Amino acid sequence: LVADARGWNLERLSPTPTPEDEDRAVVVEHVRLTDAVVRVVRPERVWRFGGLTFAGTTEIGRRRTRVAVDALAGVERGSGVRIEEAVGRIAIDDDAGIVADGIRLRTTGSRLEGSGRIGPRPARAVDAHLVVAQLAGDELRALFGARAPQSDWEGALAASGPESAVVITGDVHASV
Repeated sequence: LVADARGWNLERLSPTPTPEDEDRAVVVEHVRLTDAVVRVVRPERVWRFGGLTFAGTTEIGRRRTRVAVDALAGVERGSGVRIEEAVGRIAIDDDAGIVADGIRLRTTGSRLEGSGRIGPRPARAVDAHLVVAQLAGDELRALFGARAPQSDWEGALAASGPESAVVITGDVHASV
């Protein structure tokens, strides 16, 4: 996967859609990958994941994309950060907006859970919640370098309101 000035390259892999393509979707059920390698290329950094295991389903269409991750584990090779478990469901729908449900991420040193909704255009209202059971400072520094916090963190955050005036509330603090 490569991001450039025009966006993610996935957008340019398919031909220009026709009107009859509106309701078509690619549905892949019960996908299992074992010992996979994925590279995500961003202008500022290349993320290299290895030893990946994945189980889930996906539906990709013109107006709706859904991804259900039932199991994901692996290592980001540049940092050595190990994803022990990642699960959740994400839906991007022209009519319903973006919904993330049951998102859980556990690495060797961190545990996060979240859910949220961003309403459809044009009035995109936000309602999202994140629980940080532990966010390991050493993993943050390994992933993002010296600018990342050195301390471990814990707490909870919530974001709500219209897209133009999202209010973030919560209590997140360094754990000693």
